[in-house]
Amino acid sequence: MFQIYDKLLELPLFLGIGAADLAEIVSTTKFGFIKLKPKETLVKENDRGGRLYFLMDGKLLAESCADNHSYSVIEEVAAPTAIQPERMFGLVQFYSKTFVAETKCNILYIDKSEVLNLANNYLIFRLNFLNMLSTQAQRCSRLPCSSNPRTFGRSSFTL
Repeated sequence: MFQIYDKLLELPLFLGIGAADLAEIVSTTKFGFIKLKPKETLVKENDRGGRLYFLMDGKLLAESCADNHSYSVIEEVAAPTAIQPERMFGLVQFYSKTFVAETKCNILYIDKSEVLNLANNYLIFRLNFLNMLSTQAQRCSRLPCSSNPRTFGRSSFTL
């Protein structure tokens, strides 16, 4: 039981939550657990975002595809982190990336209804969730203004 407390406290959504509230959350929230082996898929692009997944241990590969699927970008995602929490609500409630285990992974998840209960009942969780969404939105709004890389690996090209 103490292991789940420690792991939850590593996640940004649970930072600052007191011991009493955390004990209540653990005892009343329906958590699910998934163990992935290397190369197993957690979610695929365009899967419905009805769960909030937390990578607790291990590494995932996140593949983002161009709209026309002419190319893709793969990035490594390390624990602890939440998997696309911004895809739970809003206009597009589907994952935009495919997440595949690179190593053995331990995943904790909660359904959307549980996220809403936590946000409704715990101010700190609600503030942390809003902060996470705001940070994501601000980072994305800066992407069009960022400069293009001049080199990729050993080869380079001019724009």
